[in-house]
Amino acid sequence: MQKNRLLYLVGPSGAGKDTLINCLRETPSLSSKIFFVKRQVDRPIHDSSVLDVYLSPEGFVKVLERNELAMYWQANNHQYGILASELSDATQFPITIINGSRAYATELQQNFPDARVVLITADQSVIEKRLLSRNRENSVQIQSRLERSRLLVEDEQVYAKVILNNSNINDALKNLLDYIEFDR
Repeated sequence: MQKNRLLYLVGPSGAGKDTLINCLRETPSLSSKIFFVKRQVDRPIHDSSVLDVYLSPEGFVKVLERNELAMYWQANNHQYGILASELSDATQFPITIINGSRAYATELQQNFPDARVVLITADQSVIEKRLLSRNRENSVQIQSRLERSRLLVEDEQVYAKVILNNSNINDALKNLLDYIEFDR
């Protein structure tokens, strides 16, 4: 049996991670090959986060206290986690994809040394335009996200692949699919 490959997609808010993951999910030829992990989050769900499971802040604490999470990180004033049971289910598929965080990437590689971290990114001006068009945050919150992105030092050695998503999502999707095929 082929070994399961864990791809951990990261990048700044507005870079297109959710959009790329949704495009992969909608590709029929991949449905039996890729397991898309659901994240536990302590924030309300939005349109693009179909793979997120909302927990109240109190509910999230309970999951943490019961040691149910295989992965846990904080980003943008929210908590995120991956249930150990989700990763157990994922082993039945050749590829597992997690929508993650750059801030957790180094710890991920310590705990899951075979994981491949894929950075989805875009130019700051493109990201700012996308964040504004989402209409989910005010300008102060958007500037905070952009500043966080600037402050997170990009350690190129952490990333197995960098995908620039400045324009056409189909180009970024092709780049990601090519990497998935190449990295077999």
